[in-house]
Amino acid sequence: MVYLKSCPRCRGDLFIERDHRDRYITCLQCGHVLTTTEEMVLQFRSGTWANVAPPRQQNLD
Repeated sequence: MVYLKSCPRCRGDLFIERDHRDRYITCLQCGHVLTTTEEMVLQFRSGTWANVAPPRQQNLD
């Protein structure tokens, strides 16, 4: 999913990026990674929620 002109820092385009542990919403132009609070505000304002499964918990014992 891409959020056009929604970056709180530069008004650039945001996209959802995933790695092996988590997901991030990142700006294509400035590289800003949104905090959890910024993600919630963005998704609330747009009326869309990223349907992403939560990361699996690893047993470190």
